[in-house]
Amino acid sequence: MPICRSQRSLAKAMGRAPGTVNRWIHDDRFPFPVNGPWDSDQVADWALVTFTRGDSSERPEPPTEGERQSIRQQVKNLDPLRQMRFLKAQQETAMLTRKIAAFDDLFVDRAAAQAEIAAVIHQTKTSLLAEMRSGAMALSSLGLLVDDPGVLERAVTVLQERMEDICNRFADGIKEAVDRN
Repeated sequence: MPICRSQRSLAKAMGRAPGTVNRWIHDDRFPFPVNGPWDSDQVADWALVTFTRGDSSERPEPPTEGERQSIRQQVKNLDPLRQMRFLKAQQETAMLTRKIAAFDDLFVDRAAAQAEIAAVIHQTKTSLLAEMRSGAMALSSLGLLVDDPGVLERAVTVLQERMEDICNRFADGIKEAVDRN
């Protein structure tokens, strides 16, 4: 690799972001002159040794297409057991990525869900009370007009069916609120 006189040219020669090279140059461990010139081979060797010892100050950058081809070739050159370990690790990583995406889809804005559920509960309570009031008034008027107990039983059955319908609408409203969030 060539001798580089600027940080930008060093970054370009190494295939790194200029910000990464800037962090390297201002790192206390950087053994080369701050103002250059730099031999990109020596800087690459230093970065490889310095940032592969578990140092988390260096963020990994996604590999370029050429680096991916190189990695694929290196995997092909591994013995079969190591290839299987690599493929297993790759599959586990893909699985974890899918699980993380699934959990992100399941995230619920708790405050919004609680507000919607409270609104559905309020509407259901209001309609139940209104039905009960009208049912009580209807039963009391039927009791005055009709002496037949069969009519009152049918009226109770109708009221019971109405309450079940309201409860079913309540449950559907809760399900919709949860599905929306």
